[in-house]
Amino acid sequence: MYAFVKGGQLIRLDNFEPGSNTVLATVIATLPMLALGAKFVPNTKVIYFAVPILGLCRIDVGQRYPKVELIASKVKLDDGTWSQITYADDVDIGPKTGFVYFSDASDISPARSSAADNSPSSWDVIYASVLDALRAKRTGRLLRYDPTTEEVQVLASGIWFANGIAVMDPEETSILISETYMQRPLRYHITGPMAGSLEVIADGLVGMLDGADCNHRTKLCYVPIVSPTTTLVKVLYSRFMPRLVEKWLRTLLMIVPSSLAPKPQKYGGFLELSPFSSSTSSKSRITRVFQDPTGENISLITGVTEYGGKLYLGSLHHQYIGVYDLGLDSSGEVD
Repeated sequence: MYAFVKGGQLIRLDNFEPGSNTVLATVIATLPMLALGAKFVPNTKVIYFAVPILGLCRIDVGQRYPKVELIASKVKLDDGTWSQITYADDVDIGPKTGFVYFSDASDISPARSSAADNSPSSWDVIYASVLDALRAKRTGRLLRYDPTTEEVQVLASGIWFANGIAVMDPEETSILISETYMQRPLRYHITGPMAGSLEVIADGLVGMLDGADCNHRTKLCYVPIVSPTTTLVKVLYSRFMPRLVEKWLRTLLMIVPSSLAPKPQKYGGFLELSPFSSSTSSKSRITRVFQDPTGENISLITGVTEYGGKLYLGSLHHQYIGVYDLGLDSSGEVD
């Protein structure tokens, strides 16, 4: 198993023993800051990963001396101008084409929490996302990198913090996107009659979404809930709130020091979705909701990876990887 940790290291975990929480950890590479999302190219040891301040990166861990490559830090727009990738967030690989899909969450880039601290862990990715929420401007994008031509293309834009992404099926017909501050998963259609458009999979969820992963065999997808909807968010974006007052409050909160800015609530949870359900009700596409309301076991879950019937949970607050047995049989039904 490989994991990116807060100090900016990519580590390999070996020597797993049943019933033991101790493993052998080997540092493979050190980055200028934490990588947020990553994915192996199928049947290789090549990892594509997203580093917010850099962009899309790549490393071949099969090499004796692996080196980190910066693959894309900007994208050329239709008008010929270049746009910087300011908050690279999550990555997935197309199983059919080999295209690399990745999200650019916001045009607000993370900054260091302290000017005197130059360590990789000093970059504050959470505060940048809080500013994006308070500003209420939808600048998130879904991007695609073609390894053959080495070109990057904008597939979708206007997303309110484009967070986790996942290819939804082996034919690569659509991409799941976690739109954090609209609290909903989106489906970007690559092919078919809705090609090039975004569709809301489920709306009105219990909290803010983060990463994403899909099992192509069971056709189920998983999305972590990084934080429940706080009272501040409910009040600030209430339809009864006068627009002028809302703008004044948002501006006030944006200028306070980051130490006083709103913080995510201690909470752990994730959703199981059936995005290909024929039901017209978005709520019925949510098959199960898993919650640790007080975050006693794990909180601030930002990443999920499904493998072998288990869901591996990554968190920005904990020094361990959570594992949840999904209890599914071979058909994807609850056993």
